[in-house]
Order: sequence, then C-alpha cells, then structure tokens
Amino acid sequence: MKDNYTHICIVLDASGSMEIVESDTKGSFNTFIKEQQNVPGEATLDIYQFADTSKKIVDFVNLSQLQKNLMDYYRCDGRTALNDAVCQAIDETGKKLASMREEERPSKVLFVILTDGEENASRSFTNRDVKKRIQHQTDVYKWGFVFLGANQDAFATGQEMGIASSMCLNINTDSAAEVQRTGRILGRAATNYRAAAPSVMESAINLSAIADEVDAEENKSNSTTKKKTRKGK
Repeated sequence: MKDNYTHICIVLDASGSMEIVESDTKGSFNTFIKEQQNVPGEATLDIYQFADTSKKIVDFVNLSQLQKNLMDYYRCDGRTALNDAVCQAIDETGKKLASMREEERPSKVLFVILTDGEENASRSFTNRDVKKRIQHQTDVYKWGFVFLGANQDAFATGQEMGIASSMCLNINTDSAAEVQRTGRILGRAATNYRAAAPSVMESAINLSAIADEVDAEENKSNSTTKKKTRKGK
C-alpha cells in the first residue's frame, strides 16, 4: 500500500429536511475540501449524496488537482434511504480499491456518514447489511468509519451499524452556525486521521473530544472579539 495516502469517502444526506441548510452545507463541505488540500500527504475523495436514491457527485478525485467547488452539484429533496447509500458506497469503494495495484492503494480509508434523520426509504439493503459491511471493512481492511447524526441518538445508531462510539457524534443541522461547526469537527477529525500512524489509526479520532476543542476555540474567539468591540467603544 502507498504510505501517507488516504482515501476519504463521504455519504451525505440530501433528503428534503436538509433543504433549509442546503447552501450552508455546500459552503461547509467546500471549505472542508479546501482545508484538506493543505494537509500533508496524498488524498482522494468520493462524495455520495442520498435521498430516495444515492448518487455519486464526486468520483475519486485527487484533492491536489481540484480547481472548482465540487459541492455545486449537491441538491436536497426526498426521503432518507440511508442503508442503500451506505452499502452502495462501501461496495463501490471496495471494488475501486481492489482494482488498483497494491503499491498504489491508499494505506488509509476514512468513511464518513452524515445524516439528519433515520433510515426510512431503502429498498435493497437492511440494517444488518450495513453492519455486516462495516464490520468487515473495519476488521479486515482497517477502514475508519465516522457517523454524524442529527435528530436521533447518533451513538446508538452508529453502534448499531458497527461503528465505535468514539467515532460517533450527535450534531445539529438547524442553522448555518451548527452546519459550519460540524464542518470544522469533520475537518479536524480527517486531519488527525490522515496524520496518524497506521498502528494508532483506531484511536486517532475521538469526535466528542474534537467537538469540545472546536467549541472551546470558538468561545475563545467570540470572547476576544467582544473585548475588542468594548475597547473600540
């Protein structure tokens, strides 16, 4: 496998309930992509958006070669076929990596699932299918799986999928500020994962700790801004 090379696959909710923050989600993920371009090492990216069906809107793009906002294709409408989207993304990513020469394959794979609702529309795959795939890729190929969930118990849902609790986080998608916060947390998590040595990849991401760090930095920044404003008066 190729050292210092990470493939990132994002499965992103595009159901109707996400429409209110569609623009903010685009902006947040475009920022995430640009930030990852500045992280040392090679990285490729897949993004699947899903509602009633799943669609790949970014197809194995090398981050170093990006010259446009990839999230322009993101559109929200429909229900939440989460199981179908996750299984499709895992299967297609696995086939893509298997087709690559051993020396060209990424040494790390980070698989991110973000949804603001629970499964309600899948036709082809079940919860059991999702868990079976995630456990296989985690145990055999050491993929890292992250689950970010709103309007549910993300820890319970993620663990039902076979994802470690440290890699799960409750999020909020009700406002632009919350969507931006989620983007910052994901960016920090991806950076940590990419920088980690293979022997400690499983402990490279603790989403609750990362969220606390991001919130503390935001509070400090807001406090500094308020002090400067008072002095200006």
